[in-house]
Amino acid sequence: MNQLRVAKKSLYEIEVNDLGDTISFNIEDPTLPLRLEKAYEETNKIADRCKKQLILIDKKEATKSKNAIMNNKEREKLQTYEKMYQDMRGAMDKFLGEGACQKIFGDVNYLTMYDELMEALQPHLEKMGLNANSFARSIEKKYGAKDETVLK
Repeated sequence: MNQLRVAKKSLYEIEVNDLGDTISFNIEDPTLPLRLEKAYEETNKIADRCKKQLILIDKKEATKSKNAIMNNKEREKLQTYEKMYQDMRGAMDKFLGEGACQKIFGDVNYLTMYDELMEALQPHLEKMGLNANSFARSIEKKYGAKDETVLK
């Protein structure tokens, strides 16, 4: 059987936990900055939606069943946070790769986890040259005409 494999020369790999799990990025992928921006925007929208939902929950009357551990408002707030974290993991995985948040955070969720993730990623994003201008320059360099009008 004949085979064809294209070497992946432009992978940037980051070890994300003590188990040796990694996430990787193709630094020549021109959609990478767009995916980062979209993930960032989406996590902010999810957080805003959660805040609005919590305000609505606070306006409800609290009731508690006889054998319940918590009242309806407490339960609904925790369920809202659970959905927020699940949705945020999905949004970030669109940038980081499927299952990346599970590798990074395990089963633990906490309020500042995405702020801490973005802070930890920052030096790596800089090393990868992750911005739209760097991708445009590399495309112009490779494919642009001598008058440098490509992508303008």
